[in-house]
Order: sequence, then structure tokens, then C-alpha cells
Amino acid sequence: MLPGLLVLAQIPARRTPFEETLVERVNRSAEAASAAAKPALLQLLSATTFRTGLAECCPQVANESSERLLSRLQAELRAAELTHNFNTNSSGAWEGDINISVASKLAYLPNLWTLRYLNYSTMEQGVEDVAEVSLMGFRPFSGNQTVGALPRTFAEAAERPLYTTANMLRLPTGDPTFGDVSVILTPSYAQPLALLEPVDTGNWQESCNVSDRPTGCDRFPKRLDCSAWPAPHAQGTYAHHMHTLLAHANLWRPCDGDLLLQAFRRLYGPGSTPDASDDFIEPDLAGTVRYPEGVKLLVGEFSALFGTPLGEAVRAFGRKWGWALAWGLSAPMRRAANVSLATHQRSLDPDVLDGTSIRNLSLPATSRAAFDLVWRDVSARRAAGAPLTPADWSHFWSQLPSSLDLSSGLRPGQCADLDACVGVRRGARGDECVCYGS
Repeated sequence: MLPGLLVLAQIPARRTPFEETLVERVNRSAEAASAAAKPALLQLLSATTFRTGLAECCPQVANESSERLLSRLQAELRAAELTHNFNTNSSGAWEGDINISVASKLAYLPNLWTLRYLNYSTMEQGVEDVAEVSLMGFRPFSGNQTVGALPRTFAEAAERPLYTTANMLRLPTGDPTFGDVSVILTPSYAQPLALLEPVDTGNWQESCNVSDRPTGCDRFPKRLDCSAWPAPHAQGTYAHHMHTLLAHANLWRPCDGDLLLQAFRRLYGPGSTPDASDDFIEPDLAGTVRYPEGVKLLVGEFSALFGTPLGEAVRAFGRKWGWALAWGLSAPMRRAANVSLATHQRSLDPDVLDGTSIRNLSLPATSRAAFDLVWRDVSARRAAGAPLTPADWSHFWSQLPSSLDLSSGLRPGQCADLDACVGVRRGARGDECVCYGS
């Protein structure tokens, strides 16, 4: 069906009574599951191999008790950005997700089924449908008790989850696997809507809910230890999630080793780039992210979009809603270009910054001119037609003025307001929070 203008103009509620009840039900069951998982999680944090690795990477926390390390891990999860990545270009859209053209038409972040109902996508979503009904507890479409149907109404479509990632590793561009734009959600808006899954549910469905399980680690779906998340596959919430952390650590172990150590190495070590960015906790939002209040920051992937018309479209998207835009060099490109994650994690776009309420940031007069020069240089090199190498991107990235540097996310307690503050920058008196005004 072709949607009418009235449907296109509809904005779903932040959450429906069913979605509120679903999260409450999960939260009640998660409380007991979280408490039951704590001893096993503490045991992982006490293991000899973990402690040896921790002493090598992170001496400042290496002698802390397992209880203290667990408290740190939980605080990092709560402070981690909730990100939803999408591709700007329609031909590169992941799994039927939005592109920048569609994103600019709507006043909310649509889920896959809303896009399907509005005829912005024709992608089959069978794997997602099974996961959403059997794993997450969402209602089947059209009143039946099976999966495989399509939503009959806009309301049915909108009452399915929005997929996000918990960016615990503080990667500059979220998970670039899912797209070159990362939408960073407002924590107090999104966290109460979240059902925490310990794994990419698509990977779990195609690794564990099949008869012919994958054995490799080099491509999707990756091999998992399916026994680490046994039926009934308890979900977590931001209030109760130790069982989610435990399952997350063990599910990926066959391919990616000790994820707990990887997290501590990234967060408390010398700024190493993780080997994988797809080993994430997946918060599935039982609700709708409405604009502008549900979003606090956009991040564009530097090597994909900077100096391009699509990059200009992302800038326009930020200006339209009053969000700041930062640019980031993705973890895969940083590895290829040998660019550390320890410094220069993101770079604010000064032209978009002017349209926001961020006022506690004083920029030198030369910052905008230097930024614009890099934009023109990159645009000219793209127009010349020769492929740009990782070394080229390392060079251009280094030319962005340091006055625009922004941290990749926030650490626990780093800024007073997780909602209003988009990151920190190094100022004359140390780290300074960059925040929206009221």
C-alpha cells in the first residue's frame, strides 16, 4: 500500500502501554537473573588469565577487587553511548534501514517495520521477526500467533523495536558495520526503553537457532558459544544486567577471546583499537525515538562522508534539529592507517555547531578556516578520481584543528549531565565538558 500524507506525518508515541508493560515484565525477571549471575561474573573477573592481562594493560586498576571491577563495568555500561548507525546512501542501506534522505523526511527514528509499512523498504525481515517475537517478547503482527506476517497498520509497525548498540568500547563512529552515520541517543530518553540482549540478535539467530551452525570467525554470522545464553534467554535492563554481561562475555569467547579484558584494555589501557566492533551488547528499544529530544549528537564517518554531498546532507540534518555533528575516523580505518584511539577521537563540525545551544565552547578564530580548508582539500582529492589510501586519511585527519577535538563518549562521572554533554575536550584547565544549554 502507498502511505498517504497523513501516515507520513504521524509520529508514534514515545512508548505504548504494551511497550511499557513489556519493559516492566523484563525488568522484574531480570532482577533475579542478574543476582544469580553475579558469582560467575565475579569469578571471570578473578581468573588468573584475566588478572595477568589486566596487570599488563591497566596497572591503575589491576589490584582492585573483583567487586570493584564489576562496579566499574556496570558504570561504564550505563555511561556508554546508545548508538544507531545507518548508511547515508540508499544503495548501501543495511537490512532495509533508513538513509539520509528518508531520515530527513521524518520527525522520529523509524524501526525496520515502519520503513517497510511506509514503502521506504522492501527488505525481508524474517530473521528480525523471529527474534522480536520469540526472544524479545513483542507481539506477532495481524493478531496471529506465528511469525512471518507483515504489519497491517502503522501502529502495529511502530510497536516493534529499534535496534541500537551499547558503545562500551567508546568507538568514534559506533559500529560502522551498520552505516556511516551514528545517531547518539539521549540516555535518559532511551535507557528506560531498552531491553538488553547480550549479543547481536541477528548473529545469534543465524548461529544458534539453526541446525547447521557456523564454525568460522571471519564473517557474519560468527561462531558463538550458544550454551552461554540458554533458554528462556533472559534479557536485561539498565537496572538489572549482570546476567547480560556474563552471557556477553561467554557467547563471543570462541572467536574473540576474553571480552572483559578487551573492554578494560580499551577503557583503562593506552588507547588501543579493539580487534572487533561487532561484539556488542544490543539494547533493543521498546519505544520510539522522537526528534529532537531523543537524540543528542550525530557522528559522520570521516573517510566515507567528509567533503561529499552526502556529508553536506548529514550537516543539514543536524542543523534542522539543532544537534551537534562530530566527525570520526572508524576503528577499521584507524587500524589500517595506524591512527591511535588515544587522542583526536572525534572532531566537531564548527558550521553545524553554530546552530546548536552549545555555548560553553570557545573556539579560536582560526578553527573554522582550518576546518573548511580540510573540507575543500578532501573534496578536491575526491573529485580528482584517484582512490584515497589509509595514509591519505591519516594525513587529512591530522590536519583538523585540535581546538575541535571531542572525546568519543563520556566516562562515568566525567560530566554532570549525560544528556546535555556530548563529550569532553582538552582545555587550558584540563578536561572541559561540551554541553548544550537549556
